[in-house]
Amino acid sequence: MPRRFTYIVVEGPHDVEFIGKVLRKGPHEFHLEEKKSGVDPFWHPLIPTNYPVGKPPKDYLRRVPMPTFYQNVTHSVAIQSANGISNIVKRLEESLSMTSFVMPDSIGIVLDSDSIEIPVKRAAALATEVAKLAPSLKVPWPTTPGNVVESATGRPRLGQFVLPDNNTQGTLEDILLQCGEFSYPTLMPLASQHVATARSVLVPGTSHWTNLDHEELNAPAGQKKATVAAATALLRPGRTTQVSLSDNRWIEPATLTQPFLKPFVDWLNALVI
Repeated sequence: MPRRFTYIVVEGPHDVEFIGKVLRKGPHEFHLEEKKSGVDPFWHPLIPTNYPVGKPPKDYLRRVPMPTFYQNVTHSVAIQSANGISNIVKRLEESLSMTSFVMPDSIGIVLDSDSIEIPVKRAAALATEVAKLAPSLKVPWPTTPGNVVESATGRPRLGQFVLPDNNTQGTLEDILLQCGEFSYPTLMPLASQHVATARSVLVPGTSHWTNLDHEELNAPAGQKKATVAAATALLRPGRTTQVSLSDNRWIEPATLTQPFLKPFVDWLNALVI
C-alpha cells in the first residue's frame, strides 16, 4: 500500500515539535525520521543539498529551510517551520513551485491567533494571501478554521488550524499551559507564581529594568510564554521549550483526549489520516 503524504507549514520550531509529539503519542505509531536515507523519496526535493540556500546574495546566517519528517508504514508527514507568521504563505509557495515536487495528498497550515483579529478573520485573511501569493496551489484555500476540505479532484485535501482552538485568541502556549496543568499539576502553579512575582518586582525604571527589558514579558502572550519557559527551566535546566516538549510529559496519550487538545488532534487526524 503506497503511503499518503501530508505537508504542514507552521510559524516556528515550537509548533513543529508540538505537532510531532501529537503524532508520536497518537495511536498511529508515527516516529521521527532523522536520516535522509529513511525519509520517503517523495520528500527529497524539499531537502536542501547546498549551503547556503536561496538566490544570490546568499545569507550564511539564514536558517536552512529543512522540514521535519514523521512517518509510519502508511503515512508520511513533513512539517515545515516558516520562521514567522509573515513567511507562512511564502514558504508554502516556495515548496509547491519546485518543479520536481509532486502535490501531496494533503496540505495544512497551523498559526496562532495572537493578533487583533479573531481566528475566523485571520483564517479568511490567510485564504486571501494563499490565493494571491501561492498560485501553484490551484484550488481554493478553505476560509473556515478547523475544517479539512477536499478539492474537486480529491487531492490535495486542505485545512488550517488557528491556535489555540479556532475560536479564541491566543497561542500555542494556551494549550501547553493546560497540558502542563494536566501532566504536572504541582509544577505549573510554581511556574505561574514565579512569573507573577517577577512581574510585580521588575517594573520599568527600577532595579536596572528598562522598558526594552520589559517589552517581551509585557506582550499579549508574554506572561504565558514566560510561565511555560519557567516550567521548562525546572524540567530541563538550560534547555529550550522545544527540547522539553520532546523529552517531557507535556503531551501523552491521556492528554490527547482532553478538551483543550482534542480539537487539534481531531483536525490533524482528518488532515493526515
